[in-house]
Amino acid sequence: MVDVVDTMLREAALADASDIHVEGVRDQVRIRYRVDGKLAVSHLWPKALQAPLATRLQVMAELNIANPWLPQDGHFASVIDGKEYDFRLATVPTERGPACTVRILDSSKSIAHLENLGLHLDDLGLVQQALDYHQGFILTTGPSGSGKTTTLYAMIEALCARPTKTVTIEDPVEYRLDQVVQVPVNHRVGMDFATGLRAILRLDPDNILVGEIRDKETAEIAVQASMTGHLILSTLHTRGTVESIFRLIEMGIEPYMVKEVINCIIAQRLVRVLCPVCRQEYAPTDADLAPFGMDRTSARDIHFFRPKGCDECFHMGYRGRTSIMEVLLGSDAIRDAITRRTTAQEIRAIAIQAGMRPLSLNAFDKVCRGITSLEEIRQHVGAFA
Repeated sequence: MVDVVDTMLREAALADASDIHVEGVRDQVRIRYRVDGKLAVSHLWPKALQAPLATRLQVMAELNIANPWLPQDGHFASVIDGKEYDFRLATVPTERGPACTVRILDSSKSIAHLENLGLHLDDLGLVQQALDYHQGFILTTGPSGSGKTTTLYAMIEALCARPTKTVTIEDPVEYRLDQVVQVPVNHRVGMDFATGLRAILRLDPDNILVGEIRDKETAEIAVQASMTGHLILSTLHTRGTVESIFRLIEMGIEPYMVKEVINCIIAQRLVRVLCPVCRQEYAPTDADLAPFGMDRTSARDIHFFRPKGCDECFHMGYRGRTSIMEVLLGSDAIRDAITRRTTAQEIRAIAIQAGMRPLSLNAFDKVCRGITSLEEIRQHVGAFA
């Protein structure tokens, strides 16, 4: 079983998988790897391997194997082909035996630079402008797995070049930086985001990264900190930029305080990048273009590509992912709209009129440049006719 698990971890790491999923199905145990956001079955092994496989992973993560009916999570590290990887394990008992998910983090990978995130040049300037502020909120938003943490760390990396002190509170700490004081959440001893944030303020930081604003208490402490000279970077689970404003209000933060702290909100999605070796140019039909408000006449000067598949991309047609982002910068007009408690649609219209590039526009720009496909942005960004 040691060899089986080692082989599985090595195979997934070399395939650039982000997760391994171990699940019981009838008389087998199914092993699936998530590559570029998509799950694919890699192995179907005999059912008898499920329990010992889960036990081996729990032993590696130093979890309690005496009671297999408790959900648990932990982590362990391993070196594969000279690279150090961190593995985050979560196990849950199910009707068909223990289900395990292993998240894979390549510790040897450097933090992404802001310039390499996929931001449009105009949006990159807005983010860099927001980082020059000495207080207020910079929020990233989007569904799970949309690259929010990567974006936050890219901003932290930019801040590290300045003569300021940066402290983080995270659950868990995903990337380790020598220039940053990093505090892990530990619910077992009562160290949650709110408790950790209060303690961090005593360290006299200039910049604070809060892994996620989940509740009213954390939001209130973060708002107070941002109004007393701290730059707060965090994430919210909302669909878009404008929705994040209303999420803070729903949490109990007064609109007059929200308008004071909002500097910049980034909404993002991850889309797969077409394999440059085998991507195939084609002419989409009117039906293909209709969800995007176009037809063949209006799109006649655009070169469209679709996936084909080759050995280079494991016959998937895609290799790697890039971000699609929308950046809302706080302005007097938006702050006035928040004070007047206008609708989300009105605030969005004000932001676009002031120059905000919508998510859909940035997505279609990536299609026009041959980076991704119409089908990919339709799945992740949606139709925007």
